[in-house]
Amino acid sequence: MKEDVKTRLWTGSATSAACGAGVGVIRHRGARQAGAVVYVPVVALGVLSAIALVVAAIWIAGGTPSHAGRWAGPLAVETAVTAVTLAVASAVTVRRRVVVPLDRLEQLATHVVAGDRAVLGLAHRATPAAPQDLTALVDAVQALVAEVESNRRALAVEQRSPDVTMAVDPDGNVVHASPSADVMLGRPAAWMAGRSLAALVHPEDRARLDELRTRRVEAGVRSYEEVRLSHLHGHWVPTEITAIDLGDDPGVVGRVLNIRDVSDRKAHEESLMRRALYDPLTGLSNRALFREHVDKALARLRRTAARPHAVLFVDLDGFKTINDSLGHAAGDEVLAEVGNRLLRWMRPGDTAARLGGDEFAVLLENTSQIDTGVLARRILDVLLAPIVVQGREVVLTGSIGIALSEVGQDSDALLRNADTAMYTAKRAGKGQFRVFEPEMHQAAMRRLDLEADLRRAVGRDEVYLAYQPIVDLATGQVTAAEVLVRWEHPERGLLLPLDFIPVAEDSGYINELGRHILEQACHQARRWHRRYPADKPLRICVNTSVRQIEHPDFYDEVVHALAGSGLDGSLLTLEITESLFMNDFTATVAKLGRLKELGLKLAVDDFGTGYSSLSYLRSLPIDILKIDKSFVVGVTHGPEQSAVARAVVKLARTFNLQTVAEGIEHPEQAAELLAMGADMGQGYWYTRPLRADAMESFLDANNTAPQLPPSPVASPTPAGLLSS
Repeated sequence: MKEDVKTRLWTGSATSAACGAGVGVIRHRGARQAGAVVYVPVVALGVLSAIALVVAAIWIAGGTPSHAGRWAGPLAVETAVTAVTLAVASAVTVRRRVVVPLDRLEQLATHVVAGDRAVLGLAHRATPAAPQDLTALVDAVQALVAEVESNRRALAVEQRSPDVTMAVDPDGNVVHASPSADVMLGRPAAWMAGRSLAALVHPEDRARLDELRTRRVEAGVRSYEEVRLSHLHGHWVPTEITAIDLGDDPGVVGRVLNIRDVSDRKAHEESLMRRALYDPLTGLSNRALFREHVDKALARLRRTAARPHAVLFVDLDGFKTINDSLGHAAGDEVLAEVGNRLLRWMRPGDTAARLGGDEFAVLLENTSQIDTGVLARRILDVLLAPIVVQGREVVLTGSIGIALSEVGQDSDALLRNADTAMYTAKRAGKGQFRVFEPEMHQAAMRRLDLEADLRRAVGRDEVYLAYQPIVDLATGQVTAAEVLVRWEHPERGLLLPLDFIPVAEDSGYINELGRHILEQACHQARRWHRRYPADKPLRICVNTSVRQIEHPDFYDEVVHALAGSGLDGSLLTLEITESLFMNDFTATVAKLGRLKELGLKLAVDDFGTGYSSLSYLRSLPIDILKIDKSFVVGVTHGPEQSAVARAVVKLARTFNLQTVAEGIEHPEQAAELLAMGADMGQGYWYTRPLRADAMESFLDANNTAPQLPPSPVASPTPAGLLSS
């Protein structure tokens, strides 16, 4: 009996322990599937249930029916809890592994059909710990959805991009073209499919396209070329084609091309190029492009035995007057018209250019000196035709320099020779042309050396002043002295104003030289006034150039010269030339009026040889007219030869002006001028120009006599006498 009880006891205990352990494991797995919230309570309940089952089994095995009945209730409860736990664990597992993945698949499918771009967000919100059963299928579907969405975005970009995306096979045939081809080239994408791209490329650009298609590049590396593609309407579209090799992509055969319309960029580049190489006012070549054409022409000449080339430099005479009188806008109109006239007379292949300001140039290829001279004369005649600007007719003249190319000559030498010839023509009287000769270059070099020497001459005291007396024709008394500048050059000897004043004006040194002359003359006049205090003060007459008067500092320079010397302004006479009135007349009147406020007098030198006009005699604040020597020579040769001098005297009296006759060499001329009514005179009949000390001796001799003797006065000392 006892053995039977022990057997049942151990059997029941083992069974109860096994059941308790199984229930604990089941509850543990069910709790993990259900979540961490119920995990701890379920595991604890399982452990307690297992202990209770073991105790119950022991009691059942060794107990009586009454004991079994007592544990029947707790055992039933424990069995129910275990069953519920197993059911929950099974439900969670089925939902996790089957229901949730299927729901997600259904949602993804719905989004794909609807085209919802947020579908990728659902994929990213997946639980990381999902089992691998149906999850692999979900991941595959998500990847497919992502690829579809990426393709949809790429297609949208391609459809809206102005660039054309094109795939071409190894033979150069179009496999695919984006819809933008219709906008860029006027050709639908469907029409282009299967056609050769080379058929649309400009013939000159096809080699670049072939090179682009066949160029070996690493996969993924881009390469580009600029080619022109044919538009359906007949014009060429400049494009930039970028090629990318997608050889590692099994879905792409050949290369993918991105074609971009660069018309706007090309237009901008051409605009910049045109501004860099062409004159914006006339449309002619500028200096840089003209030089390039000359270089190329000379290079061709060296390779062939063709006739020489010629370069013509054209400079407009008196153009500054137009700018000063009518304004720069009018000047621009004149320049534009001159450019048009040059173009109309050019031969095909010749080049016309504007070098700057009022300077133009023409390149004639394969020509001769005779043909070039004919064209130069034609240009001068064309320039003479009136140009209507702002309702006024403007007549121009030009000076042209011609240079013919020589074997081995470069562009610098050719252009320099043409420029030298042009200045030679301008100095010869304007409205002319000159062909370059080697002597011109030598003269230009001497002129350049002379300019350099002149800038040093003042500091070395090589430049000095001479004075020619101006006498009263009626009394013979000296009333004034004209200042004449001389240059004692260390190598060239004595130089007269005509030898170096033009050089000073061209170089701009005339302002500094003129200021020096004015200051020295005022100081010398003041010294004479102190030397001869009892006599009527001697007026000093100083020649001034147009450039000096136009200089903005000239008024201040006159004020400084008068103040620095102590000379009264009424004893200074400034001699001006008629060319001054050809510039801005109103501005000239204002400048001269301001100078007159200083008390000085104004004299018009060489009256009648330039721009003579009755209107400016009424308007300008002038005091004296100087009759040019060319009119004085003929006063004793009858009425016709003396008519001009007589007219000038009458004109001066009409406007209440004084007259000074220049170049009197004989007493008969002085007498005839006095009979005409001229007021004063100067010339060799009285004396040659004198240095300051010789002038003082002359004044001393003049002050001891009532008037000058009727014969030329000899020089006091040979050293003091100057040649004219």
